[in-house]
Amino acid sequence: MSGFKRQEIADKIGRCIASVERYLALIRKTWRMELEGEHDATQDTDVVLESVVALFDGAYETQTTFRQFDALSRLTHQVGPSVEEGAGATVVYRYGPDGLMSVELPNDLGDTSIPPIVTTCEYDSHGRVAGTRVSRSLPTVVEHDDWGRQVHVGGQVVGEVDGLDRQVKETTDAGVAVTRYTANGLVAEQVDHTGVTMQFQYDRFGNVLQKVADSNGSSTNHYCYDAVGRLAEVRDVHDIVAHSEDSVLKQRQRSCRLPEFDRLIVTDLDNTLTGYEAALAAFIERLQNHEHVGFGITTGRRLDCAQTLIDELGLPRPDLVVCGTQLHYGKHLAPDRSWRQSIGYAWRPDEVRRVLDPLPGFFPQRDIHQSEFKVSYEVDGKFYSTPAKIQKLLREAGVLARVMMSHGIHVDVLPIRGGSEFALRHVLWKWGFAPEHVLVAGSSGNDAGMLLIGTLSVVVGNHSEELEKLRNSPRVYFSDACHAAGILDGIAYYNFLDKIIIPNDRIE
Repeated sequence: MSGFKRQEIADKIGRCIASVERYLALIRKTWRMELEGEHDATQDTDVVLESVVALFDGAYETQTTFRQFDALSRLTHQVGPSVEEGAGATVVYRYGPDGLMSVELPNDLGDTSIPPIVTTCEYDSHGRVAGTRVSRSLPTVVEHDDWGRQVHVGGQVVGEVDGLDRQVKETTDAGVAVTRYTANGLVAEQVDHTGVTMQFQYDRFGNVLQKVADSNGSSTNHYCYDAVGRLAEVRDVHDIVAHSEDSVLKQRQRSCRLPEFDRLIVTDLDNTLTGYEAALAAFIERLQNHEHVGFGITTGRRLDCAQTLIDELGLPRPDLVVCGTQLHYGKHLAPDRSWRQSIGYAWRPDEVRRVLDPLPGFFPQRDIHQSEFKVSYEVDGKFYSTPAKIQKLLREAGVLARVMMSHGIHVDVLPIRGGSEFALRHVLWKWGFAPEHVLVAGSSGNDAGMLLIGTLSVVVGNHSEELEKLRNSPRVYFSDACHAAGILDGIAYYNFLDKIIIPNDRIE
């Protein structure tokens, strides 16, 4: 062993000897207390000196605890080491005739002007601790009667603990403070002497997530922790509300008003709403006077082009827009994602163009009429007068698609699940509208499908001849009025804005 190491151990042993000498001095002080009458010296006493040898930082140190017992083997004094090196803590145990024990702890920071804290333990018939009271009396407010007897001690602090040695109640002149715990031993609620209640919520690691205070000034704090459980941020609930974005659910509810409506009017845009300004103004006024009625449009235009025309016509912002094969809601035109997933089934637009572009009489329309789920052409009626011939060409090439024709020259090729009728069926199913509470108006052959889904349908007077095949169909009303006037006529026919009637529910 090196000389340096031997010297280090010798220094440690010297400090241990000095520590023992200090504790022996404390023992002698306690014995002097007995001789001076501060302790009942008539009781037989046993002195036990316990030395604990422990290894600290590679060297041996001795910690000594002195305990003194009475004739009944009850602990009366205990002198032991405290946290501070070289200091000792003395605890005095006193017993009454009924065996009630009180424990006098040292005063705070050695200040003799502050009396010691007294802990009183109560026991049940089986010798188990039934309750504990902790008190400290301040002698400056002691009151006495005429015979010099003590009748009141002011400033008294009395504490109560439960069977797990947790403080549950503290009584002072200022009031009563109560603490309640969770099943896991965490503080659930604290009520201070002034009546302010503090409630706590925890995460699964026992970290405080939320602290709520009521009574004198309500406030709520939220606590955030980093990856290792260290407190990273504390925020007041009002600060969170003021600086946080709205939830996704709240935004979705605000962007779509359909659940607020009792019934819905859906109409084609071109040649149905357009073409008769006076009737259109009357239709807009009718919508604005009936807030329980939703408004939607269907169009073969692209969304941006349709929006431009809607603004030019001065129409109210639609609650529902079906642009060819796209479905959008509200003033922010939020897309319907579930509909988008459905319509894309087996859709191959490049194969459609590969088959139809080389054919004579097929002329692709401008880009403003094309969309992700629609391929549009103008055709020469001499070659293809009906959509059935075009449908056959695609089927023979192994392409699944639908073909819609309007005005004898305009052809739209859509996915097999495309078309305004499928989009409206999706809307009715998703938002819970009964077909009897939905009025649909159209003027072209592309509108035929949506006019036959069981809703209350209106064909305006300026309709194309492709819709003549729908005449005498149930719930399809052919109006003699044109454009928006035909829509107003259909609203009156079904009494749609009041108690709905369906005169054409069955056609003989």
